[in-house]
Amino acid sequence: MNAETGSPTALIVDDDVGFILWLGEMVTASGYQAIPALECRQALTLVKKLALRIDVLVVNPQLRGAARAMKVLASEHPRLRVVLIRDPAAPGPVPDSTHATLERPSAWEPISRPQWVVKVRKVLLRPSAVK
Repeated sequence: MNAETGSPTALIVDDDVGFILWLGEMVTASGYQAIPALECRQALTLVKKLALRIDVLVVNPQLRGAARAMKVLASEHPRLRVVLIRDPAAPGPVPDSTHATLERPSAWEPISRPQWVVKVRKVLLRPSAVK
């Protein structure tokens, strides 16, 4: 929870600037403070330098250092919830069911802001644990 605003804080880590900004709007509309980062190392530096308390980590698991970032942040924030960004068009394994997932919308998918706010809010509130 952010001490200044009283809002829970979500750290969003993905290498797509447009997606981070868009998702940040959805997260903010869901009652969270959104903190963006383009890579995992940058995310860890932000948390440390700004002494941020993170409630939810929204991360693309395919980013370099994602597993380490989840582990480090979970050790520093015991109640951390993790949401994995899943890109259905990208090759690679499907994230395990330990964590909540948020599927990245495709370019052709019509995006309704109110529907996405509800979807994001539901995913942000789903408990998960880093093992």
